[in-house]
Amino acid sequence: MDWVSRLRSSEDWAMSNDYAAVATSVIFGVLVIGTAQHYAMVKRINDLRSERIQTVSDARERVLNDLRNGTKPSLNDLEQSHASRLTHEGFDGVLARWSAGLWGIVAASLAIVQIRILIWAGGANPGPAPELAHIVFIDTAVAIALLVLEAFVSAAKHLKPPAPVPLPGNDEESAQLARMIREHHETPQAPHPQTDTPTQTSSPT
Repeated sequence: MDWVSRLRSSEDWAMSNDYAAVATSVIFGVLVIGTAQHYAMVKRINDLRSERIQTVSDARERVLNDLRNGTKPSLNDLEQSHASRLTHEGFDGVLARWSAGLWGIVAASLAIVQIRILIWAGGANPGPAPELAHIVFIDTAVAIALLVLEAFVSAAKHLKPPAPVPLPGNDEESAQLARMIREHHETPQAPHPQTDTPTQTSSPT
């Protein structure tokens, strides 16, 4: 295909004042949107981490209160108070780290490209500079693709399965209720009897 061959080679590319102006506008927009999008992601990760710390702290406080009152702490509070919940980053933490490093590389690359555009535009007799025109397109297209990919990943993280409905009662009652629900679900049920509705016929007048 013709456009594929053009992407592989810089022979058919050339800089112009219009191309430089369009590229500068696109690069500026990508930097602004990418920085705002990355900041929102990092802030959301930090909020989740703070929420996790608060959850562990509240669970430990409830466990201590139960021990002081001579009652047995619930299994849920013991699970939530475990220290591993504070150090476990999960998918969000890994994504934030990779996103920070990748966006730093993309932003630095776009900044270098923009400086080269300014150098070209400020020359006394700027030539076609096919290599520069080719690099400007490749770097800008890659940055836009990464922004779209990051947006899809961020949206996919919010599509979580519905949380299970908590069972009422204490631990023993909850376990008994869960066992009864499971046994009822696994036991084949007899089909409900179907009642035939009589067909209404109109009486002759």
